[in-house]
Amino acid sequence: MTTTVTRVNVADLKPGYSIFGNKGNVWNDTAHIYKSGEGNLCGTPALSTNWARIEGVETIGCPNCLARYNNQPVSDDYIQQLAQHMVNTGK
Repeated sequence: MTTTVTRVNVADLKPGYSIFGNKGNVWNDTAHIYKSGEGNLCGTPALSTNWARIEGVETIGCPNCLARYNNQPVSDDYIQQLAQHMVNTGK
């Protein structure tokens, strides 16, 4: 089964992933998904201050990052963390 991710909350990112975005990304709701040790999934350089983190942006909006994130493998640890999160939040 394939699920297309059209939006992802920062709190729901898999381990090793975080939000990154400059001021333009904050204003345009196009923050990127940053993979630790590699950079933004879409290939956009992460050369500025991370204003998306500073401003508390809570959702990822870069369509290219979301498309690549959708194809990233999911680890067993992530599945366990997600299950625990769902139990804790009642979702």
